[in-house]
Amino acid sequence: MDPLPPLTERFMRHYQVVPVGWSDQGLQVLSANPGTLYPFQAIAYACEVPVRLSIGPRNEVETLIERYYGQGRSAMGTLIENLDEEGGSLEDIEHLKDLASEAPVIRLVNLILQRAVEQRASDIHIEPFES
Repeated sequence: MDPLPPLTERFMRHYQVVPVGWSDQGLQVLSANPGTLYPFQAIAYACEVPVRLSIGPRNEVETLIERYYGQGRSAMGTLIENLDEEGGSLEDIEHLKDLASEAPVIRLVNLILQRAVEQRASDIHIEPFES
């Protein structure tokens, strides 16, 4: 079966949804807010698969979102935020290189490349933004 579809963390946190697996009926999505149909319709449309709803507590959805994006992502964000204006120490830079080789970063790069190929893009532009 295909891997879980790439949904943005912002989307999942905003609508309190997270894909949890595949079933014979389609993509299983856990939600802490099943009263809003839009996220399920959007996922079904974007992924071109039927979506099956499961209801769960908000803390379980949040935990799964954290697991989905991995611990490396938050560790890298913390390290980048803590770098001083001089560019950080050699140890910090080595730690960033180690984090870059971990699964969340690899998944992100693979997702970017996959979408670029699907859209027949000739260029990929990445711009930094403050969050």
